[in-house]
Amino acid sequence: MVGPSKAPASVRLLLRLLVREEEREFLLGDLMESGRRSWIREILGLVSLRPSRVPRGPAPHPGGGSSLASDLGADLRHALRSLGRSPGFTVVVILTMALGIGANTAVFSVLSGVVLRPLPFPEPAEIVVLTESNLAQGWTSFRVSPLNYWDWRERSRSMAHLAAYQEATVAFAADERPESLAAFRVSEDFLEILGGAPSLGRGLTDADLVPGAEAVAVLSHGLWERAFGGDPGALGRVVSLDGAPHRVVGILQEGFDGLPGREVDLLLPLVAQPYWHTSRGSHHLVALGRLRPGTTVEQARAEFSSIAAALAAEYPDTNEGWGAVVRPLDEVVRGEVRPQILVFMACVALILLIACANLANMMLARANSRGREIAVRATLGAGRGRIVRHLLAESILLSVAGGALGVGLAFLGVGALRSGWPDLLPGMESVRVDGTVLLFALALAIGSGLLFGLAPALRGVGGSLQESLRRGGRGVVGHGARRLRGGLVTAEVSLAVVLLVGTGLLLRSLAALTDEDPGFRSEGRVVVVNSLAPGRYGTGEAVRVWGTRVLERLEGIPGVEAAALASMVPLEGSDNIWGYWVAAGPLDPAHSDGSAHLYRVSARYFEVMGIPLQAGRGFTQGDRKGAPPVAMVSASLAARHFPGESPVGRSLRFDPEDESSVAEIVGVVGDVQHGELGEVPEPQIYVPFAQRPSLAANLVLTVSAPGAEVTSAVLAALAAVDPTQPVRSIESARAMVSDSIATPRFRTLLMAGFGLTALLLAVVGLYGVMAYSVSQRTKEIGVRMALGASRGSVLGMVFREGAPLVGVGLGVGLAGAFALSRVLESMLFGVGARDVAVFTAVPLVLVAVAAAALLVPARRATRVDPVRTLGEE
Repeated sequence: MVGPSKAPASVRLLLRLLVREEEREFLLGDLMESGRRSWIREILGLVSLRPSRVPRGPAPHPGGGSSLASDLGADLRHALRSLGRSPGFTVVVILTMALGIGANTAVFSVLSGVVLRPLPFPEPAEIVVLTESNLAQGWTSFRVSPLNYWDWRERSRSMAHLAAYQEATVAFAADERPESLAAFRVSEDFLEILGGAPSLGRGLTDADLVPGAEAVAVLSHGLWERAFGGDPGALGRVVSLDGAPHRVVGILQEGFDGLPGREVDLLLPLVAQPYWHTSRGSHHLVALGRLRPGTTVEQARAEFSSIAAALAAEYPDTNEGWGAVVRPLDEVVRGEVRPQILVFMACVALILLIACANLANMMLARANSRGREIAVRATLGAGRGRIVRHLLAESILLSVAGGALGVGLAFLGVGALRSGWPDLLPGMESVRVDGTVLLFALALAIGSGLLFGLAPALRGVGGSLQESLRRGGRGVVGHGARRLRGGLVTAEVSLAVVLLVGTGLLLRSLAALTDEDPGFRSEGRVVVVNSLAPGRYGTGEAVRVWGTRVLERLEGIPGVEAAALASMVPLEGSDNIWGYWVAAGPLDPAHSDGSAHLYRVSARYFEVMGIPLQAGRGFTQGDRKGAPPVAMVSASLAARHFPGESPVGRSLRFDPEDESSVAEIVGVVGDVQHGELGEVPEPQIYVPFAQRPSLAANLVLTVSAPGAEVTSAVLAALAAVDPTQPVRSIESARAMVSDSIATPRFRTLLMAGFGLTALLLAVVGLYGVMAYSVSQRTKEIGVRMALGASRGSVLGMVFREGAPLVGVGLGVGLAGAFALSRVLESMLFGVGARDVAVFTAVPLVLVAVAAAALLVPARRATRVDPVRTLGEE
């Protein structure tokens, strides 16, 4: 290849006259690569503006060969030099791409870790979760009866393994300090199904599940390291769990923590209780199964439906209306979060499209301002492909640089998600920017560079060469280029509208959730979640004694105004659902009159929690063991069975065959939210804690002192009563209410960030297009003003040019927002997917912001000096 230094002096002189200094070296390279010898004639033709044919193919290398690698290297070197001469433009493009690619990479990291990555078990597609259902009671998925589970094991042929488990909280005391741990009580095939064979020792066997056998435990790897320092000698040691000795027989593999979203510290044998064999109507297990090779989920569903129907025919008193539910484990773990993450992935993709549209407009303006350079290069022999390749090299370099910065932002974003919201999504602990995510970011960067660079590159070689040279490098904007730039802005506005409507709907939904009445007062309340160890408190009398002593100590603490006991607390989500019969009239043992959450509470519970009494009386100290059984019901339960009349004095029965289970209704209280804020309140029944004591012995307090002082005093009081009993958690009721809407608050914050980013990018794009249009029409504006046009008419001209872009974008965006709102419908509370307020406010806000963006270039247009403009021409 002939070097630029061998070009004749006359050629160098003419190039010096035609082009800027920074363009000469590359143009000389094009000239030499063209293989031409008539340099002077070509350049003189340019000077005289005679028509010149633009070569249609790549310039041949001397000797007939070509080197794509060397050409690409030259393009990249020149792109770096060219971008280095425009630092402001380069920085803006890189930051814009970093924002778009960083957001997409961060959300894709969550998508990859939570949704796309296979569950950490061998052949996870073969693992299913089995529950029961009773559609007549409104239960689409309910816990399994032990007797039904044993019949499933005996009759099923579709399962290679079937196991049951029960979640539990146990008090662990390896040393003197007790600790509350999460445990699974499991049957023998649990580890076989999940493929979690212990790394040390053994798992649980049939012999461990026999009543009366030595109590054993299998520790998680984390607990083994935390409590025993990873000492293999921990095998065989006896530890205290719930006050009872358990021998450590195994250590689980590192990384095996139970089920996603339900990590456990240890596994215990699921030992059958005596009443399991007599009460088929007791439902408190969850079953796991592994399909036999070649068996599908549909086949398993058909088989278990048949088994459930047979059990209903054999045991109509307890099983009529009950069915079996078989769902893949992946669906159970990820079914709810998958559509939400996909929605967020679509949102950040829209943000990237808006960013690419913005950058395409910037690249169009840059290509237009370089019209003379492109024309000279084409005439000197650079083919269209070579010029397009060079322009694309610039856009891809910018996009890759933005992608590199975006990956850094993604690292920060993922770290913030994992530390700030670790429990919002199952598998959040496995979310990271790994090799798959980096490949996604690289592909996104290259694809984005092509997306926002291709149209400007093609437009850059499509104009008139002579016109570009005649205008001295100022470029010329044809109608086609103007329509393209306007179309890009319209697309930005429409995409921004879609995201803003989604943001508005979620904001309205969150506001409705925040204003929702939980049914109790949260200000000045403290909740202590606590479970008593059955080994120490196996009898009701022991629980009553503990409760009496604890309440006495707590009410003696300065700053504690009142205290009460409760087996469950609102918004905790515990399940203790009991069937009941309204005692008036004949009873049908096979069909209860309904089911409700059964709360066992002490006398001052309603006072402490601020739950309003609507009829009758509350519990008193006289409602104790040996006194006539009493109960209180929620307003919804009273309205269901006693419409238009008071239920006070009526009776409920909890066992149709046990007269002692009849309780007189003495009062009606307001409904409370049991699971999550915003749910339809489920019926509740309250019975005195003293009459039906529970090992789930939570505490609720009304306090007037600062939280930190009360917390330490409460913990000291509990330790004084029983130093071996750990406390699961202690927090304010206000924090408990806030935690119950953590997920909707998080997704609303995310969507708000997406919406504001989209709005900013769209407004910047609109401003950029209009500012560039004004700069290109300076002569026209000067002529208009010289001919008598007022500043107001010039202002109106700019607004009339920008208004259609905003108007069309609004129309298209609102149509897209209707589609998005249907997807968001399952995430909304207290607001319709077609909320009029949101669909009205978003266009108004966008029009106001767009008007502000148009005002700046419009005012600049009114300041054009017609005399100076015409003099320059």
